[in-house]
Amino acid sequence: KSERYIEDIESSDEDEEDKELFDEFILIEHDEGSKIDEFLQKYNKSEFIEEEQKRKDNDPSELLYSKATEAEKEVDAQPKSLEDFEILQVIDKGSFGKVFLVVNKLNNKLYAMKRIRKDILVKKNQLEN
Repeated sequence: KSERYIEDIESSDEDEEDKELFDEFILIEHDEGSKIDEFLQKYNKSEFIEEEQKRKDNDPSELLYSKATEAEKEVDAQPKSLEDFEILQVIDKGSFGKVFLVVNKLNNKLYAMKRIRKDILVKKNQLEN
């Protein structure tokens, strides 16, 4: 599997030293009260809300934030590439990497994506080569 470097707006010297990162990620739903909620509230304004409102107006039976249909869940479960996402900003930094707020370019949904630094995992014996 190929690995690539995810550039971010807030890079540091330690990030420049580390160019070897995983190209695998998991999409998770956010929890109430988390830092992600703060960013979702920030970005769930104007253009995002207006777009959802237009969809709602076109179909009166559809809710502004409706549950995903089985077909949507199937599509969301499929592997995606990093090119499907646009990084909006850094949410948090941890001992293994950074967490980014990203938007899926295909469906405009917001996600948190964690970039894991492979060199740190190897140093801490969390991963076999």
